[in-house]
Amino acid sequence: MPLRALLTAYRQVNAACAATFVGEYAHAASTASPHDLCPSMLDWIFSAQWPLWPSIVSFAIAAGIVAWLGIKMGRLAQVLARRTGMGEALTGALLLGLSTSIPGVVAVVTAGVNDQPEVAVSTGLGGIIAQTSFLVIADLLYKRHNLEYDATTPDNMATGMVLISMLMLVVVALVSPEISVFGIHPATIALPLAYLGGLHVVNRIRKAPGWLAVHKDEHDAEQPTDPERIPPPEEAHGEDATYTHLGNGALAARFAVVAAVVALCGWVLARSGMSIGAEFGLADSLVGSLLIGQATSLPELLTAVAAVRIGAPVLAIGDIVGGNMFDVLFVAIGDVAYPEGSIYHAVSDQSAFLAAMGVLATTMLLLGLLRRQKRGFLHVGFEGTAIFLVYIGGYVALFFW
Repeated sequence: MPLRALLTAYRQVNAACAATFVGEYAHAASTASPHDLCPSMLDWIFSAQWPLWPSIVSFAIAAGIVAWLGIKMGRLAQVLARRTGMGEALTGALLLGLSTSIPGVVAVVTAGVNDQPEVAVSTGLGGIIAQTSFLVIADLLYKRHNLEYDATTPDNMATGMVLISMLMLVVVALVSPEISVFGIHPATIALPLAYLGGLHVVNRIRKAPGWLAVHKDEHDAEQPTDPERIPPPEEAHGEDATYTHLGNGALAARFAVVAAVVALCGWVLARSGMSIGAEFGLADSLVGSLLIGQATSLPELLTAVAAVRIGAPVLAIGDIVGGNMFDVLFVAIGDVAYPEGSIYHAVSDQSAFLAAMGVLATTMLLLGLLRRQKRGFLHVGFEGTAIFLVYIGGYVALFFW
């Protein structure tokens, strides 16, 4: 396959560059002219491992840029989807999902082609756990009730169920006998189909729900917020004034530039994260899930916080769970990028453990949406406490694995 051959060639070139590490660059710096120094600098940049402190600084800067530009990308995507009429179609959902997932996609591809399958898989699965745990922070900031009390809608419930189904498909692929066609596992084909089918079902439920949640006492006569009635922050008072003077072509060009910068940051996060993990002796599953996965999920945290601040709890949960659905596709993307066959059978049981953590955290969230506890300790319901315990307990177990 041309794509796999190209990825294999990149991996071979990258491995060759690793032979010239920091020592060669330091020697070149003392003996060579600036013109001669450039090739050695490129070798350092593309080497297998970066020095510790440059890695830490690069990781922090890239994470900050991802958090800042990720929100801007989401807003640009929403305006483009609305102007072009894609907002009500599956293409609109794909555009919105991809807009905040580009750094994660690039990080997964980078890990895959650099023969780091565990990092690639755990980046996607760890992002799901991180984003679900972000709802606990949003719950703390939402003062009216527990977040889940006001956020129960049929489509949010359906989205969570589709997410669990996709995660279980990953688990089945991880524990089943190794099967691959042209180096790709059948689950890699099934996951995008499950995602698109799930979006179709969720959209139908949103347009024609079979039931609606109601408030339980006379003091809360209002119906729970309908997601169609609360626009995203940039649409709360019409289209963001930043974009009203821009045509569709200019918007698309700006989106492309921002996407390119965010993609570069995703590459930096992957390379620096893997180098930090190697310096500290961290397991690849921790590097992917706890470092890279968390950093690439920062836009979702800021989006959830912005949603609860404008009184849109349905959007806060819907964006997080919907984004998690897209993040499951990272595993399929990693399988395509990994040049040594099926990525599902190149990883350890820790990846299945991360997928199980995602299933457990999502199940707790769905139970909270069904239970609809009005008040809890610090305005956090039992499901928030359970998700927090899954997060802490899971990573403690991984650390001592």
